Amino acid sequence: MAVIAVVMLSAFVIWELRVPDPIVHFGLLRYRTFAAGILVVTVQGFVLYGSLVLLPLFMQTLLGWTAVTAGLWTSPRGIGTMCCMPLVGYLLGKGWDGRKMVAFGLVVTSVAFFGYATMNSGLRHLGHFLVPGEPGHGDSFVFVPSPR
Repeated sequence: MAVIAVVMLSAFVIWELRVPDPIVHFGLLRYRTFAAGILVVTVQGFVLYGSLVLLPLFMQTLLGWTAVTAGLWTSPRGIGTMCCMPLVGYLLGKGWDGRKMVAFGLVVTSVAFFGYATMNSGLRHLGHFLVPGEPGHGDSFVFVPSPR
């Protein structure tokens, strides 16, 4: 399946570079700021997939938790994101530099993921309940200023 994905993505890029009116204008990637934003959001998407899809599966299959317990364990991340987004919007409105806020958000998210390193199949309680909330705070600082 990965081979098919690479072949089709390559075919799409070749097609888009040849047609007179492409859907995706790859010329935009010449702008350093735009290309960096695309890279950051792409990497953040992989991180979100890994932490929001694979972690609940880990909890349900290896730890034997129910879907409800796994959902409750991951809910602080959404609550953290919800609580920090108004703050980020306020700070952007006051003229704070969005690039520095994105860098801060990436650092907060990265540090928070070190808490996941302590998870193993011997974990049988909700003692790590606050760990998933911290990446949510960092996500707010990455996603809100990124499109700006």
